[in-house]
Amino acid sequence: MSDRMERGCCRCRDLVHSRRFRSSLGDGDYAAAGYNPIAQERIGGTANGYWIQRNHMRVTEQLQQQVQEVLKITTGYGYEIEELKRRLSEVETTVREELNREEARTGGSRLAALEHPGSQQEQRKQMFYASSHVHSLRFLPLKDVQARSRGDTHVHHYFISALKGRGWAEGPPELFTFPAEDGNSTLRHRLLCLRGNSTSDGTQNSYALAHKEELPIGARLVQGTTLISDTLWDFRNPWHSMFNLVQFIYWRLDNACTRAQNLVVFHQAEFRTHLGDWIGSVLSSSGLPSVPLDINKLAAEHPNTGEADDLPIMCFERAIVSRRGIGGMTLPLRRRLFDEMRCQVRRACNIHVNNMYGADAEETKITRSIRHVNVTLLVRQRTRGFIDEGAWRRVLQEQCRPTQNCTWSVIYVANMSFCRQVEAMSHTNILISAHGGQLANIVFMSPGGSLMELFPSGWLEMAGHGQYIYKNLAYWVGLHHEGFWRDPLTPPCPDPSNARTCFSYYKDQPIGINTTHITRWLKDVIHKHQSIPLHTKDHGKKENISNFIDQNKCECST
Repeated sequence: MSDRMERGCCRCRDLVHSRRFRSSLGDGDYAAAGYNPIAQERIGGTANGYWIQRNHMRVTEQLQQQVQEVLKITTGYGYEIEELKRRLSEVETTVREELNREEARTGGSRLAALEHPGSQQEQRKQMFYASSHVHSLRFLPLKDVQARSRGDTHVHHYFISALKGRGWAEGPPELFTFPAEDGNSTLRHRLLCLRGNSTSDGTQNSYALAHKEELPIGARLVQGTTLISDTLWDFRNPWHSMFNLVQFIYWRLDNACTRAQNLVVFHQAEFRTHLGDWIGSVLSSSGLPSVPLDINKLAAEHPNTGEADDLPIMCFERAIVSRRGIGGMTLPLRRRLFDEMRCQVRRACNIHVNNMYGADAEETKITRSIRHVNVTLLVRQRTRGFIDEGAWRRVLQEQCRPTQNCTWSVIYVANMSFCRQVEAMSHTNILISAHGGQLANIVFMSPGGSLMELFPSGWLEMAGHGQYIYKNLAYWVGLHHEGFWRDPLTPPCPDPSNARTCFSYYKDQPIGINTTHITRWLKDVIHKHQSIPLHTKDHGKKENISNFIDQNKCECST
């Protein structure tokens, strides 16, 4: 080794040692460690030489990392190429075996005839080789576990990660159509295919985008329009299922009331075959499919014999994919969606509401000097029930005397049919309830109503943003959220050192009552409702009295 090369290597070693030494120290520790790169001319002979060499090393490290990434990708492609070669070899073998069998049946050398261009056998061979394209379809995991490492999960989503989302920008529901309707899209003419039937691991299910002539052998082609939704949560809880499915009501509105024929749902890319009764009723009332497809039943009807792993495959003639539910929608679009949903459900349940404040007749609104108000106490019968339900009833009775033009009722939603829930909410102006899935029913209240929400102790400190979902929903559907009351007398958590255990404890505690506070709170909310002007100038115009919001005119007729 020459003297110049040896000196260069020594300098590199010095640089590496100095970088390691420096990285082990905080920014303020260099002087204390006796190391001043500006004062000591260790590299390049000057302070400037040190910084130039330091920058060169940083660039070199970055280039080395990039080279490693390229090598990794290249290696992956090498594996894929070898796999394609293997599959093509299998196709070649299949072709020859089929031709030999045909030769044995019909006589004559079919295989030899294939060597002559223009023959029927040549055409048949080309068809066989065309079928090899189905083996080259690249199925990717339906749940991409690397999605988070690629940045904003609103853009790079784990579900069908090849689709790039719009991020945090607001607009209509983010839906992806297959085949793509955008003429400039690379997805144009591509059908969505799903393979696998795992209900416990979304990475075991996969997807591919295929031209119609490239559909995998044995795949089931699902006719019509299929709605596909994925959620981190579940489809049995009314709130979670509503958030992740009612965007298809807006899809109908935005597509001239188009109807869909099928529904496929996933929980973190795991197949689900059942919905909760509540969301099923909402969807069917709104003209949408409400029973998810069961891929195993489809596979039994149309077994897949073309794939070695024998996993069921279904491809969709037309698919509408949703990954964010109603997330990212603007307020006007959400209002339009929920207005249509309320209207469709009320019509399906044959419920008519003449005005936004629940009066039983137009004459009531005209003749009374104080607006009628109906207060409903909604009772949960298991978790988060009332410790003293009688005390709550007494407060309602005291504040809703008949002379005040106020009525009240207590309902147990767990014992009510779907349409009875809708009817009760449609005639409720002020709803009092503990936080919980039953509050999804506020979407059936007329705009202008109010919600008074109750909690056990512990939620404020431990529940995170999830405790505010019904405040947001009230705003979206045009209601007034009148605030929260959190029971301060909930017994303390037995093990305050364990936050998760503590929240599980607080989550389901019953709720007491502070009679003085609740009485004053309810009185104020009732007064606010009864103070709204009665529009006396319209008394003589019957058609204007109930048309503030026409509850019986939906945008889609069916």
